[in-house]
Amino acid sequence: MFKHILLPTDGSPLSEAAVEEGILFAKAIDAKITGFCVIPLHYKFRYTAQIMQDAFGQSTEPDTALEKAFQAMVEKGTKEGKRQVEDYLATMIKSAKEAGVDCDAFYDMNDFPYEAIIQTAGHKGCDLIMMASHGRSGAKALLLGSETQKVLTHSKIPVLVHRKGPEKQKGAGIFQHMLLPTDASELSDAAAAKGIDFAKALNAKVTGIFVVPEHYPSYYRTGATPELKKQAEEEWRAYAQKHLSNLAAAAEDKGVACDGVVAVSDDPYEAVVDAAGQKNCDLILMASHGRKGFGAVLLGSVTQKVLIHSAVPVLVYR
Repeated sequence: MFKHILLPTDGSPLSEAAVEEGILFAKAIDAKITGFCVIPLHYKFRYTAQIMQDAFGQSTEPDTALEKAFQAMVEKGTKEGKRQVEDYLATMIKSAKEAGVDCDAFYDMNDFPYEAIIQTAGHKGCDLIMMASHGRSGAKALLLGSETQKVLTHSKIPVLVHRKGPEKQKGAGIFQHMLLPTDASELSDAAAAKGIDFAKALNAKVTGIFVVPEHYPSYYRTGATPELKKQAEEEWRAYAQKHLSNLAAAAEDKGVACDGVVAVSDDPYEAVVDAAGQKNCDLILMASHGRKGFGAVLLGSVTQKVLIHSAVPVLVYR
């Protein structure tokens, strides 16, 4: 499904965990990877002590290889800092090659990491960006948190947001059970179809979920009787069940095990996150940039909320 994965890193433990999973993921799907890090272009605009405090919190002591490289650039000059970054990236290449994964790695100097990430993905012909989220503030969060958000907003290719989930049994697949939220829109249908192909490639199973509203606004229109409300609820459920049946049929055609869930909630993201936990899913694959109104029930802002609250990785389809 994916042939070339970009793995941005800032050297933090969370980011390094994403790189480790990215290498395993690439091996599982026979893809190559490009490791990438971004260092500030204008790192000398302030005094060293203030930069270090902003970058690394209350302590001015760096605690990762890239933080040490950043400090070296401030104190010893660009040449020494670049050498340390290159050493760090060399360890990534070594780890990938030991796993049997084709890998290159390089860095860029840019004050806007998300732009460098997206540009690099394009220049290298990558078809997936895999990165961590929920990072720290300051320069420590160069490729985490807000930068991940910006990449998600501007990227034209899928983005896999890594979360450190529970340990898997030795020999288990990288992803074994995917949750496929859908709202019957064209974009979410396309994402579900890609999810089925993805599951087939990984020998995983899928669960489709369709969230129907508990209190749909039209229920409260003038003259709405309990009978009309009940009728509307039944129609929504029937519509959702029909769509999930179509999803199951598509999965069956590809030889992928599939079940479906109709959830009732006025907060679709909660239903999606809860279903992932209840079904023991280890990946949520969903679309973004959908329609407005309730037609976008599992797209756009809902995708954003799922990304914030999910305890498992989320693959955002473009």
